[in-house]
Amino acid sequence: MRVFLVFLFLCGPLCAVTEQQWVKRIYAHHLIGDDFAAVEDAKLALKEWPESKELIQSFIKCLAKIGDEKRMMSVWEQYRVLFPEASEERQLVESMAWGVIGKGIHSSYPNIRVIAMLGAFFSQDTKGVEQLTRCLRDKNSLIRAAGIRLASNLHDAKLCDEVLYRFRHEKIWGVRLEAIKALGSMRLAESKDELVTIVAHDRTTAEEKAAAIQSLVQLFDTAERKEIEKLACSDRVGLRLLACQIVEHFSLHRDVELIEPLLRDYHPDVRAHALHVMGMFRAENTRDAILPLLEDTEMHVAMTAAWALTLMESDKGEAAFSKWLQHRNVEVSRMAAAVLATTGSYGIKLMIQAFEEAKDPYVQLNLALGLMTQRDEVERACTAIYEGFVHQQERWMWKQYPFFRVLVPCKMRQDTLIPQHPEEINQLVRLDILNMLATLKHPHAIDAVKVYLQKKQWGITGLVSTLLLTEGDESAIELVQQLMLDDDLHVRFQAALIVALWGRSDSAITVLQNGYDGASRELKERILEGLGRIGAKSSVPFLLDKLHETAQPLRLIAAAALLQCLYH
Repeated sequence: MRVFLVFLFLCGPLCAVTEQQWVKRIYAHHLIGDDFAAVEDAKLALKEWPESKELIQSFIKCLAKIGDEKRMMSVWEQYRVLFPEASEERQLVESMAWGVIGKGIHSSYPNIRVIAMLGAFFSQDTKGVEQLTRCLRDKNSLIRAAGIRLASNLHDAKLCDEVLYRFRHEKIWGVRLEAIKALGSMRLAESKDELVTIVAHDRTTAEEKAAAIQSLVQLFDTAERKEIEKLACSDRVGLRLLACQIVEHFSLHRDVELIEPLLRDYHPDVRAHALHVMGMFRAENTRDAILPLLEDTEMHVAMTAAWALTLMESDKGEAAFSKWLQHRNVEVSRMAAAVLATTGSYGIKLMIQAFEEAKDPYVQLNLALGLMTQRDEVERACTAIYEGFVHQQERWMWKQYPFFRVLVPCKMRQDTLIPQHPEEINQLVRLDILNMLATLKHPHAIDAVKVYLQKKQWGITGLVSTLLLTEGDESAIELVQQLMLDDDLHVRFQAALIVALWGRSDSAITVLQNGYDGASRELKERILEGLGRIGAKSSVPFLLDKLHETAQPLRLIAAAALLQCLYH
């Protein structure tokens, strides 16, 4: 029946065609995928019915389908004059936004395709799934890798199939690694046996093994004791590591004794993981087995032993930490400070002493973070953090270990997937720490934010904000909102960007929109991304205007922001 109707509309006589018949003819062209014929019919129809609301809408949608942005916006302006309420017509606005994004997906420039891919992801719509699937097949490996990271946040069957295909057939190592990471979060149980093979294989890289273990842990609903025992007794390092992580992940107190023999394992990573399990479960009966590991030749094993012992018997654990805190290698003492900071109330005595005696600013900063978490010596800890913001001009980063992270100067290289990666990581870390300061309502918190915003140009790209940025605590958002009233225009504007990307608060909309015209190209991109992250329908008219921008990246980001506002 459907085929007959299409044939009738396309082949019927052109004379005496009514307005509704034209609309149906145009729609029939779309049904068979002949979008250019739909455009021609729309042009013919408008000669006869130049002010028909439905026909103009159809024409705009046709132009969006073929990616003719310039003519689409020209017709849109004519339509808006005839029908002032045009920006409230959701389906039409949505079609225009998809037209801009669809054209971007087919661009020959990788950076344009990345922006279009983000727009497709933000939509959380079936159309977006189609576009994102296309990006997972892109000829550029970096786009495929980024696409997998985005797809891992969704569970659409089509994306699941594509990620699974990438895992099994991808030739580029970095892309396959992203696929391995995605298997667990997407709950692709059919990959379980293959992941076990990766973990067990001797030639698997450390990164692949770690990613496979993490995905496997997510795929396990629970684990039988016999299964844990089999893994713990395996002659494969990866499977013994998996046993440790499963016991910890599922809080399997009953199986801690199966992990205890791994404290004497020949592989340092297995010893470290077994120690972490003992510490998490406060397995005091393993204390004698832990003591020799305080002198382990591998530093991360010895520190994990000190951490575990501190949680069981604080005096002995603190004594073990002392030598690391005074180590002549500053990287070792910084790591020791960060690990000690995670012992909580068990290590508080040494934490305070080491904080007072610290000569290296990063040793003191890591200890200050631990004290803030415990709400102990809050005034001095917050002051140390504030002074770090003021005086430490170098970039910051979290150096990640298996169980601990250390605040250190940033030595990270540029990431080809994320432009300006070191500076953006620095901003994320500082924002994370500012969140802690604000939560404690410390009087220096707002000063720290202000000092930072006066010296730095805030601007996290869309990809980074999507993949890495966490939302701020309510107290922190309120604090930054205060700075949107500051006398310094630069501070007001930068604060509004943070509130938009971090807090998604409507209060930033006016400041951002007012600052748009005088902003640089890069800042305009951040403003549009911020408005999209807020997702307020009141931003739709403003964003529609930005589809006129001459720069394609700006049009794409505006289109992505429009979809976020429509689907919010």
